[in-house]
Parts: sequence; structure tokens; C-alpha cells
Amino acid sequence: MNKNKYSYFIFGNLIVIIVLLIFIKLFSGQFESFEKQIIDKKYALKYHLNRSVKMSDKIIHINIDDYSKFNLNKDHFWSKTDDAKIFNKISEKNSAIILCDLLYTNKQDTLGNKHL
Repeated sequence: MNKNKYSYFIFGNLIVIIVLLIFIKLFSGQFESFEKQIIDKKYALKYHLNRSVKMSDKIIHINIDDYSKFNLNKDHFWSKTDDAKIFNKISEKNSAIILCDLLYTNKQDTLGNKHL
């Protein structure tokens, strides 16, 4: 009787694990989109509360987030090639240093890697 009891326990746990894996696979896209929105809101809030880092007038800060892309009518796709074009324009001005803080959240987007 104990063997039968453990079989049901193991079978039940396997079913729960399979259902959880299916749930995660089906809804992982929504969680990723939600994470991106949270990141954008965090930086927007820091800006509006004047808690963003104070910078020198000699430094040019380019912020490309979802809000910026939307204002540039690039809300559906902003490629790494677009970033490379921006960096080329900056380097034409003989910049001594270019610092980049990039957050590429789409791991499947490899188009444009060679331009960067």
C-alpha cells in the first residue's frame, strides 16, 4: 500500500511541475514586457524627482528608452544599427571618450552586432 501511495505523490508532483513549466513558457513574454516598463518608469521617476545624476556641460548624455523611441516613431523596432549610426556621428566630432550604457533586452536581436 505504501508503494502505491508514493507513486501517487511522485505522479502528482510531476503533473504540478509540468503545468508550472507550461505556464512559465506561455506567459514569459508578458513578464519581460512588464519588466521593461518597470525599468522605464524607474528612470522617468528619478528624472522627475531630480534624483538623476548631475552631469557636466561638457558631457553629452543620450538616453534611448521606450519613451524616446516612441517620440522618434521607432516604437516597434530600434536596431543596433541605429545605435551604431549615433556612435559614428558622435565619433565624427573627435570625442576623446565615449561611454555607453546599453541595455539590450531582446537577446534574439543579433542583427547589427557587427556595426557596433
